[in-house]
Amino acid sequence: MFSKNLKYLREKHHLEQIELAEKLNRKSASSISEWEKGKYTPKIGILNDIAELFDVSITDLMNKDLSSNDHSSSKLDINPVYSKLNEENKREVYNLAQKRLTEQNSNISTFPQPKENSQQIDLAAHSEIDNREYTDEQIKGIRKYLDQYIDE
Repeated sequence: MFSKNLKYLREKHHLEQIELAEKLNRKSASSISEWEKGKYTPKIGILNDIAELFDVSITDLMNKDLSSNDHSSSKLDINPVYSKLNEENKREVYNLAQKRLTEQNSNISTFPQPKENSQQIDLAAHSEIDNREYTDEQIKGIRKYLDQYIDE
């Protein structure tokens, strides 16, 4: 089962044999090839490194058909990406995920804030504030302001 799982995990993470070999501090891809063919099984230290790299237990790596657990090819695995972030970025991703989960659970979405300091301006060219008429330049400004909130 190990050989099948190793190949499955390597391909799932879009790694060539040589790339996996480098991550495991191997000199060449030949060991990876032999492991995937089932000719040899790596020593326990290397098995541990492989399990950590792919975030699976050694028991599952050796005994469980990991490919059968991947029911959906659209399932996102954020762990490999998240683990490579620095602490500040991890905190930012975590906070965003918490915020989105709270919104999802409460069915409330927040309106995005502008990137720059906000200012109060008329948002419609037909506004009757002070019987004001708008020039083409002002209308362009209003549209530009609104574009900050619209994802294209």
